[in-house]
Amino acid sequence: DSFEAFHRYYRKQVSIDYDTASSITTLKVRAFTADTSKQVNDLLLKMGERLVNNLNDRSRQDLIKTAEQEVQTAEEKIKTAATALAAYRNTQTVFDPDKQSALQLQGVAKLQEELLTTQAQLEQVRRVSPNNPQVASLNSRVENLRKSIATETAKVAGANGSLTSKSAAFERFALDKIFAEKQLAAALTSLETAKSEALRKQLYLERLVQPNLPDKAVEPRRLRSVLMVIALGLVAWGVVSLLVASIKEHTD
Repeated sequence: DSFEAFHRYYRKQVSIDYDTASSITTLKVRAFTADTSKQVNDLLLKMGERLVNNLNDRSRQDLIKTAEQEVQTAEEKIKTAATALAAYRNTQTVFDPDKQSALQLQGVAKLQEELLTTQAQLEQVRRVSPNNPQVASLNSRVENLRKSIATETAKVAGANGSLTSKSAAFERFALDKIFAEKQLAAALTSLETAKSEALRKQLYLERLVQPNLPDKAVEPRRLRSVLMVIALGLVAWGVVSLLVASIKEHTD
């Protein structure tokens, strides 16, 4: 009259024996006919296989979904890092402070070589002819070279707006981008691994023995039941007879 009562009845008719040593589970079904018991047994096995397949599908989907979410997160991080680095380059008009500093210092070194050459030339002219008109021109050239060297050096290592002052922030943005790229590569690797794992069936249900169709019914045990009823009837008749005799005796 209720599902709970039916469930209790069902558990009395279906027994499951699990052997921990061999990991083999034995399913037994009691029914009114041999065909019914075999059908119920086979249906329960099919339901078990369907449950295992559903668990596998869900496990694969969850595994791939988690890996895809990690890839999406890594892609968002690398986009953010790349955008921040590009914005810094545009606002600070700098592409790579280290490379630009190296080029800048090469130019300073050339100017210094030119300054030494000009100074040597100026000293030579002064020794030979102190009143030579080239002295003023060479002096002017020396001063211009010194100013150019100071200006170019300030661009590399000045207090404000120099490449050195921009290097720290640039390195931070560049490291964020490199870290995001490595994180994306790791996430893609994890996704491929998850897909490979998903192709393998992690859980399975193997039928060692197919449901058997009994050639002879084990139950009901009719002879035993009849004898048990006769024995119980005799016991009940004896008890009732003793009670009746006892009542009559007391009455007399």
